[in-house]
Amino acid sequence: MTNFGISTQKSDQIIARQGGVPTTTTVPSGSIPASGSVTVSTPVPELLYNSPIWPSYRASQSTLNGWLNGVYGALARTGSAASPTYTFTRATAGTAISVYPSTPQPFVPDTLAYADDTTVLWVGRNNPTEPDKIKANIAAAINHLIAAQKEYIVIGVSLGSADTTGTAGFNTITALNADLQALYGYRFLDPNRVMSVQNDGYTPTSDGAPNATWISDTIHYTATSYGRIAQAVYNTLQLLADLRAKGGY
Repeated sequence: MTNFGISTQKSDQIIARQGGVPTTTTVPSGSIPASGSVTVSTPVPELLYNSPIWPSYRASQSTLNGWLNGVYGALARTGSAASPTYTFTRATAGTAISVYPSTPQPFVPDTLAYADDTTVLWVGRNNPTEPDKIKANIAAAINHLIAAQKEYIVIGVSLGSADTTGTAGFNTITALNADLQALYGYRFLDPNRVMSVQNDGYTPTSDGAPNATWISDTIHYTATSYGRIAQAVYNTLQLLADLRAKGGY
C-alpha cells in the first residue's frame, strides 16, 4: 500500500495530485529550458501544498514527476507554507520550449507506476463546508480512474469531536456522506459507522460524534482506530471481489 496523504490538503489539491483535477502553472521566463530547472508559478490547484513543511517524514512528496506542457520532469516545492517557491526540472535535455509567460501551462502528474493499483479515495475532511466541491472532485478522480479501468472505493468524510448531532458540521457531513452513498453504492465506506460507536463496536455514541477514546485529538484517529478503518476497507474490497466473482457488480 502507498499512502499519498499530505496534512491539511483540501479535496481539489489531493485529486490534482491524483490527476483527476487539471493543474496549471505559468513559466515567467517564457521558456522551458533545454536542460536544468526553471522557476514556475504556484500551481492551481496547489497540488504540493504543505509539502515538505509537514509532515517531515514525507519530505519526498515535495517533488512530483509529470509533464509540463508536454515536457517530462519534476515539479518541486520549497519555502514556507505561506510563501512557496516552485521549480520544474526536465528529466532529459532537449529543445527549449517557448511559452507565453502569463499563459497557464498544463502540468500532468505521472501516476503510471500505480496503474494496476486499487485506489482508496479519502478526501474532504479539510474542506467539509464545500460538499459540492468535494463531490465534484471525487467524481473527477473516478472519471480519471475509469478511463484507465482501475478499481476504487470511496471513503466518506469523517466527523470530528465537535460534530455532534444537530450541529452544522454534523448535518453537512452526514448529508454529504448520504449523497456519496447514493452515488457509489457498494464502493462507498462511511467511516462514521466504524468510529461513531461505543466500545462494544456497534452501539451508536450518544452524541453522534466519534468515540472519544478512539481519536487522538479533535479529528484524527488513533493508530488502533486506523486499524479499524483498514479492516473496513478490506471488507469493502472483499465484498466487491465477491460480487464481481458472482457477476453482480
